[in-house]
Amino acid sequence: MDVVGLYPHIPHLEGLSSMRKSIEDFRKNCGMDKGEGLSVDDLIDLAKIILDNNYFEFGEKVFKQKLGTTIGTKFASAFANIFMAELENKMLAGYHLSPSVWFIFLDYIFFIWLHGKESPLEF
Repeated sequence: MDVVGLYPHIPHLEGLSSMRKSIEDFRKNCGMDKGEGLSVDDLIDLAKIILDNNYFEFGEKVFKQKLGTTIGTKFASAFANIFMAELENKMLAGYHLSPSVWFIFLDYIFFIWLHGKESPLEF
């Protein structure tokens, strides 16, 4: 499977929710005190600034991208990876059947499904 046009199609609210969960999980697993570094809310606010100011140039015109994040922005790959990790967790935990093999790299997913031809579409 391939997620077509991942970066420009990540919904901001879902992406930020995934980012919040990822940061909170990371801090919890690393034993970070709440007083260390920027707060989660500060990091989310900074991400919003980036997402709300997605400008790119095409030809001789400048456009503001309203959905997703601009390809090439340093923030984009980390944001997309965090979003895809959350999506992957939801997919694998949210269905009663599982793939026999599951590999994911960025927005490319390779899996082997041994549960019939129709059930992968439901998955």
